[in-house]
Amino acid sequence: MDFWKKYNKTIKMKLEEIQKQIEEILKSKLNHLKVSLDDNLETGDFVISVWWNDSEIELTGNYEHNESFMGNKKDILNIYNNEILPFIKSK
Repeated sequence: MDFWKKYNKTIKMKLEEIQKQIEEILKSKLNHLKVSLDDNLETGDFVISVWWNDSEIELTGNYEHNESFMGNKKDILNIYNNEILPFIKSK
């Protein structure tokens, strides 16, 4: 495996780890939590989206709130520290 394939695989694993961390921490705090990850490792762009409801009643396919974190793979650490962690702590 060449360097760039390994690098992209590592980035993908890190993004998936962040997604799982958000799910684990917030699943007991937010109703009907859904966390998704979309990425294009060729361009380096990614979006992690978090959806949830205030009410305990599930609104099929509809969410009352949505927060997205997007950027480039070179900015993952800054986005995590400056956007994702404060979001998690605010919930």
